[in-house]
Amino acid sequence: MTQRNRTQKKVAPEKPITLWGNFIALTLGNVVSFCSWMLMAIVVSIIIEWIGMLFWWEPDHAQTMLQSEINYLSQFSKNGLLSIHPATMAQTFIGVVNDAYAWLRLPEWLPWIQQHLFILYVAVSSAVDVTYMMCIRLVTIVFTLPVFILWFVVAAIDGLSERDIRKYEGGLESSFVYHKVKPFIFPAIALSCGLYLTLPFSMNPALFFLLPQFILFTATFWTCATFKKFL
Repeated sequence: MTQRNRTQKKVAPEKPITLWGNFIALTLGNVVSFCSWMLMAIVVSIIIEWIGMLFWWEPDHAQTMLQSEINYLSQFSKNGLLSIHPATMAQTFIGVVNDAYAWLRLPEWLPWIQQHLFILYVAVSSAVDVTYMMCIRLVTIVFTLPVFILWFVVAAIDGLSERDIRKYEGGLESSFVYHKVKPFIFPAIALSCGLYLTLPFSMNPALFFLLPQFILFTATFWTCATFKKFL
């Protein structure tokens, strides 16, 4: 038997990757990425809070921010599409966090820490308030995403209409603007949501997301408007 035949025997046939397998792998990958991203955002927010308490802020800074975020969340009405009230979703997320703290036996240790190590108690309490605040902000982001989707759809329709006008009128074809504005579409949503989660002070989400929504609308409009006329 030649060397070529022995090599061919060792190579196993490749199994075709099914559509269902791709869907499961993509879903699990996105879930793991989201959980890792959330954990990193929580850690960064806690570190920022501790540094701020050490140099500038009062010990109850995180608790004050938490109350402000609750007030902002109360301004959202029930989602007609999902039939979910923001307070209900927030209570669900906070319940998961409470279960995690109960598993770590944190409620049992807090009274002892408060009595013997007050500085550590302040640090742990602020970290707990930060995690609760992150849950509130995550719910706020969930109820803000439909607005991003609405602006994206409107901008895409307007941009494609402008593209058709340019196509039928024989307008000039240039990909310079297309390649310059297209990279701003995804960061307008992802970076603004990540920045809002780790924001070290309270801010009305309607004002905070105003600029990212404008960037998303502008980038989507010019991306669709300058898309090449003929495929």
